[in-house]
Amino acid sequence: MIIAKYAESIMFVVQWASTAKGIVKTAVKQLQQTGVPLAGAVLTQVDVKRHRGYGYGDQGYYYGGKSNYYTN
Repeated sequence: MIIAKYAESIMFVVQWASTAKGIVKTAVKQLQQTGVPLAGAVLTQVDVKRHRGYGYGDQGYYYGGKSNYYTN
């Protein structure tokens, strides 16, 4: 929060299936209170196979079969 005040914008990074939704909501609200624009969000370490099961119709659905490509 202290460093955010000196930034031009903020990129918010969240670990998939690890960070609770309530924590994310609270953190975003606190960051917005700094007045620094939220440039975007990044969802890390997505389990492509599990994500595909949600049926959102995004790249996780289409590329779920190629999950090895996206892992380290």
